[in-house]
Amino acid sequence: MIIKFFRHGKGSESENPAASITGSLNYLVGDYDSSGNRRRVDPVWLRGDAEYMRQIAGYGNHAGSYTSGVLRFVEGLDDAQQQHMIDEFEKALLPGLDPCQYVSNWVRHQDKSGTELHFLIAGEELSTGKRVNAYYHEKDRVRLYYWRRMMDAEHGFADPDDPARARFVASHHDLPEKKAEMVDQLESMLLTMASQEIIKSRKDLVNTINKIEGIEVVRENPKTISIQIEGSKSANRLRGAIYHEDFAPTKLLGEELERKSRKYKEEAPERYKSSRKRFEELHQKRSEYYQKRYKVNVSVEDLSPDPVPAVGPVPRLDIG
Repeated sequence: MIIKFFRHGKGSESENPAASITGSLNYLVGDYDSSGNRRRVDPVWLRGDAEYMRQIAGYGNHAGSYTSGVLRFVEGLDDAQQQHMIDEFEKALLPGLDPCQYVSNWVRHQDKSGTELHFLIAGEELSTGKRVNAYYHEKDRVRLYYWRRMMDAEHGFADPDDPARARFVASHHDLPEKKAEMVDQLESMLLTMASQEIIKSRKDLVNTINKIEGIEVVRENPKTISIQIEGSKSANRLRGAIYHEDFAPTKLLGEELERKSRKYKEEAPERYKSSRKRFEELHQKRSEYYQKRYKVNVSVEDLSPDPVPAVGPVPRLDIG
C-alpha cells in the first residue's frame, strides 16, 4: 500500500473556496483522469455526503481548507476490505476523534491497475468549529508510516519497502515533456551502465553524469541526487534505488533481490509486532492532543449526517 497526500485544499485567500472543493469533488467522480485520459472504469462513491462536504469546506469557518489524498493498492480489494481500510485509516489519521466530528468523502478509482481509495477531509472540527489539519507532515508522517507497515504485514498487501518492489528510478510525469524525455534518456543510460558494472557506485554515477555536457550534479542526499540542466531555472531531484549513497550493481541482480525479498517476507510477523507497538505509542499521544483540543460539548450524533451512506455514484456538483 502507498499513502499519498495532495497539495490541494490549503485555504489560499486568492482562490474561490467553493470552486476549489467543488472542482476536487467533480474530479473524483469525473470521466477523465489527471492526465486528461478517459477512465476505463467509472469511479464509485464509497462514503460521505458530497453536498455537506461542499458546504463545510466551501463556506464554513475555514473555507477552502481540506485534506486530499489516496490509498493505493496493487491488489483488487473487495467491498468489505475497502470499508475496513477506510475505517482503519481514519482512526490512524485522526486519533481520538469520532467520525461525526469531521466530514470525509471517499471515492474508488480502478481505471488503473489495482485499487485507489481517494479521500477528502474538510478542515473544520464540527463540535468546536476549530481548524483541523488532518495531515500535518511533521506530526503525522511517522505515525502513518508505522500504520502502513502494520497494515501491509497484517493483510499481506504489496509492501513498497520489499526489496523485490524496489524502483531503481522514479517516474517524471510532473516535469515538462522535453525535460522528462531528457531525464528518461539519462536514466536509461545509467541503468544500462550499472547493469554492465561500468558504474559500480554512486561516485561512478555522479562522475558519469558530470561528464555529460549541459548536466551537472549539484546536490547529494542519502537517497537522492539533484541535477541542474543547462537553461533550467531550478534543479531536479532524481529518486530511486540507483541514486542511493550505498548503491551497488548487485542490487540490480535478480538473485540478490529475491534473497532479500524472501528475508523481508519472513520478517513480516516481527515487523508487524514492532510497527504496532510504535504506532500505538504515537497514536495515543496524538489522540490525547486531539481530545484536549476538540473537547466535545454536544452529542456527536447531532453533528453531521450519516457518515456511511450506500455505495454508489454521486451526481456532479455545480459551483454555487
